[in-house]
Parts: sequence; structure tokens; C-alpha cells
Amino acid sequence: MKHLTTQTLQTKRLILRKITEADTPHIYNNWANNPEVTKHLTWKAHQSINDTQTIVDIWMKAYEKESTYRWIIEHKADKQVIGMIDVVALSIADECATIGYVLAKDYWSKGYMSEAFDAVIKFLFEEVELHRIEATHIITNPASGKVMEKCGLKYEGTKRLKMKNHDGIFVDLAMYGLVKEDY
Repeated sequence: MKHLTTQTLQTKRLILRKITEADTPHIYNNWANNPEVTKHLTWKAHQSINDTQTIVDIWMKAYEKESTYRWIIEHKADKQVIGMIDVVALSIADECATIGYVLAKDYWSKGYMSEAFDAVIKFLFEEVELHRIEATHIITNPASGKVMEKCGLKYEGTKRLKMKNHDGIFVDLAMYGLVKEDY
């Protein structure tokens, strides 16, 4: 396993890059303040741009560690910041990354997240040399599972009442994984 930190990745329609201070209003306006987008996440919609600024500052500081992998997703054609994808957990001992992602509602169901996730998988397997990539979704968000399957991850089971959602209610998580030998 080689730590390379977040590198800029490009796909046909997207640029995946490090978050910058200038992204803050776009993150807030495009998804962080939208309760429909955040309802399946672990955090509630931001009430003000100050909420977003606080988390962006934390994310940017995390880039000081070479084991941080967090990308903003920028749409090439319209230069809009449309989402984010990152390694939310990394086991160095097991060479395994857990991926999380969020996408602005206007860009749902158009293949953008699958395109971004494919690029991240390629980078993590081929450059970082991970052994396994996994992701979970709250079972009330099957669209997220479709993204995982489209990217080659296999459904491995459901963890019952595994996580508290942003309302403090325990929810079931569907687990997906992909090992390098199956990539």
C-alpha cells in the first residue's frame, strides 16, 4: 500500500480534485443545505454557510495527512461543483478503504456518481494498491446501492440497526465490497 494523498483524477465528464476554500458556497448551495440530499447521510442539512465553512476547514486541514483521500466532484462542461467522494475510513493493516459520497440533486440519475466512483476505485487499486474497497448505504436509499453495483461492488449483506442516522435513530446498512482480484 502506498500513500499518495488526494490526486486530481479526470473522467470523460468530471474532474475530481481537492476541496478549496472557494468551493464552500457551492457545497452549501448545491447539496449541503438540502434536506432531501442529506436525509440518507449521517449529518443533517446545514442551516447556514457557516456550518459548511466549518467542515470545509476541517476537510482542508486533513489534506496534511498523506492518508487523506477526499475529492470534490466538478462537472467539466459547466464547471459546477456537484458532489464529493471520499475515503471515510481507511484500515492500513487490512489495506481497505470505505467510500462515502454525496451528489447534488440536479445531477442524480445521470451516471455522474458511478463515473466518479469508478475513477476512485481505479486510483485506489492501481495507484494506492489497496486490497479491498467497500461502501454501505442506509437501506432506504437503494439508488446508492445501484451505484455500488454498477461500479463492481457486490452486495455482502445487511447490518441490522448498525448506525444512528442524523435523527438519532438506528438504521440498517447494506454492505457492498470489491476485492482487487475481482477488479
